[in-house]
Amino acid sequence: MECHFEGTTAVEQPGKKIHQFQPGDLLSDYVHYFVATDNQSQKGEALSQFEALSLSACKRKSGDRMWCGTCHDPHREPKPEEKIAYYRSKCLECHGEAFAAKHHANKPDCIGCHMPELPSKDVAHTESTDHRILRRPETVSLQDESPAHETRLEAFPKSTASLLSARDMALAWEALAQRRFRSADRHSEEYLRKALQESPDDARLLSSYAFVEQQQGKNDEARGLYQRALQLRPRANTAAANLGILEARSGDLKDAVKLWQPAFQRVPYQSAIGVDLALAFCAAGQKEDAQRYLERVLEFNPDDGSARKMLARLNDGGDCKTQK
Repeated sequence: MECHFEGTTAVEQPGKKIHQFQPGDLLSDYVHYFVATDNQSQKGEALSQFEALSLSACKRKSGDRMWCGTCHDPHREPKPEEKIAYYRSKCLECHGEAFAAKHHANKPDCIGCHMPELPSKDVAHTESTDHRILRRPETVSLQDESPAHETRLEAFPKSTASLLSARDMALAWEALAQRRFRSADRHSEEYLRKALQESPDDARLLSSYAFVEQQQGKNDEARGLYQRALQLRPRANTAAANLGILEARSGDLKDAVKLWQPAFQRVPYQSAIGVDLALAFCAAGQKEDAQRYLERVLEFNPDDGSARKMLARLNDGGDCKTQK
């Protein structure tokens, strides 16, 4: 898990960074992992085999008796013509020959039915074998809006559930809201309120709740929360970037630039900040500075379409209009 698991989302613990983890430490001291699920979702997704197997009924009922080595010999790969019989024998070690005699005896390919190879849309140019070992593989997405498929977030592994805080839940749901999971906005706001009651001086939570207020048009409230977050953590890049947007929209470009410049210097791969700086300098008539920021954006993100078009216009002596 330490090497090959990412989960649906992960929340670093206060004062901890995952790169600080050392062998022998408890991983849960540094980061808490979550997987998104619902009551009926059967869509094949790009999960690690470790995570997918943990979701299977076979693994849940077998416990520690079932692991990767139950079906895979690390020293030998069955030949293509042997695979159907080889993996069927692994299934029957638990299910038994009596089950095999009545369960599709004329269709010995257990893997082909219950662990299909599905083209993955989550990771380009890949194909994954579905290690969830579904009884009836179907195609329901976690983005389905049906009430019957309401998304849940679960700790992974489940043994860490007792360690979760309102902060963990708030930031996990916030990450899903950014990816447009259904109901995530509502859950994120609910847990952010609870978490801030417990930790009113947590800069990360203040910045996240400020964004909720900003989305709802409560700009004054959002501004105050961002400013408080930056007082507590001056290098809070997201708070600086979003507060800069509020200042720019209110007509105060100088304050916006003061917020954006140090943030972009710290995180030059955050292209949106660099493009905003270019637009600000364009508005001030400082085209050379705007070009410099656009070139910096494209060093880290050469496929940024708005930056490429804007830089091309400036290089041709044009204006700063962009389709941002």
